Amino acid sequence: MKYYLLLALDGSRIPDIKNYNQVINYRAFAENKSYKMGRRTLCFVKNEADLGDILLLPFPLFSKAMKESLDLFVWYEIMYKEIVFMERDRSKSHEYYLPFFLRISGTCTLKQRTDSFGSALVVLSNPIPDDVPILYLDTGQDIHVLVRIDLIESFLRKGLCSVRLIPVELATGGTIYEWEK
Repeated sequence: MKYYLLLALDGSRIPDIKNYNQVINYRAFAENKSYKMGRRTLCFVKNEADLGDILLLPFPLFSKAMKESLDLFVWYEIMYKEIVFMERDRSKSHEYYLPFFLRISGTCTLKQRTDSFGSALVVLSNPIPDDVPILYLDTGQDIHVLVRIDLIESFLRKGLCSVRLIPVELATGGTIYEWEK
C-alpha cells in the first residue's frame, strides 16, 4: 500500500503561541503520554498564522473536517486532545485536534528528484500493520506523519491544501515494499 509523508509548506507561518511553554505540554506528546495533557487547551496566537486543515508545527493538528476523515478510516480508538487557537483580538477561534496515533520508530531520508517533488526513504523498525492508515514515525529527533493513500484521498475530498505530500519508499529490515517499483 502506498504511503505519503506530510510536510509543512515552505514559507507557511506557524502559530506564535503566547506563553507557549506554559500552555503546551509538548514533552507529553513527544513521550506519547496523553494523560499528561488536558482534554482542551486554549492558546492565544500572537501573529497572523496560516491555519490550514493540518498543522504540523508545533505538533500534528487536524481540523474538524480532517478529523471526520480520520474517524472514518481509523478503526482502533484514538485519543484526541483539543487545541483551540484564539486570535489576538479574540474575534476568531480555530479548533484543532491532536491525535495520539500508533508510533513506529525508524529513519526518514528526503530525496530530491528531477521532477522537484521529491520523495522520502523510510526505514521502519517494524512493518506497518495492514489496518493502520496513519501513524507517527518517531526518528528520535522528529515525529513525522505517514498517511496511507486512501486516507489522503479522503483528506483531498474534504479540501486539504495546507501540506506537502511526499511519496514514501518503505523499507523494513532491508526490504523495500513492491509498490514503488
